[in-house]
Amino acid sequence: MASRRLKASELVTSLFECRGRYLFRYLVRVTGSPALADDIVQEVFSSLYRDLCLGKSIDNPTAYIFGAAKNQVSKHVRRQSQRGEVLLAPEALDAMAIAVETKFGPSELDEVRALFSVLSEREEAVVELRLQSLKYREIADQLGISPKTVATLLARAIRKLQLALKPASQGQPVSSMVARRASKTLH
Repeated sequence: MASRRLKASELVTSLFECRGRYLFRYLVRVTGSPALADDIVQEVFSSLYRDLCLGKSIDNPTAYIFGAAKNQVSKHVRRQSQRGEVLLAPEALDAMAIAVETKFGPSELDEVRALFSVLSEREEAVVELRLQSLKYREIADQLGISPKTVATLLARAIRKLQLALKPASQGQPVSSMVARRASKTLH
């Protein structure tokens, strides 16, 4: 038992030295809070140590710590939303936001708008929510539709976008090719 604890201690210490700062940086980006990230890192490594001491076989400790961290973040978000707390202050969101206009020039933004014009309103809403990393179930809840409908709408939207982009690989501008296809796909 003592040798198991010693081995667990050595593994956790070496893993913390190698991966701890990367995990912390990842969690700061995900949560927006260095204090919360620090708490989660501590919990993750404590959990790893506990599991190793109990004799659980962990084949990939790096995957374990990142998976455990993701689970801890999800648990924290659920707790906050159940309490009705705001997950981030609006100022923090404003500081993190990057204006779309700064990423794309006016002509490129028009091309993106033209590309999305091939989608129906529901398809566009599903794609937009999926791009925000919502799960199918969450999208379904937000739009008042079933998860199967979300999957269907997303697949249809992707197919339409792929068809609209196919000529772009041949050097044709997006707006001209979308104009030709928009009437066919907006049914």
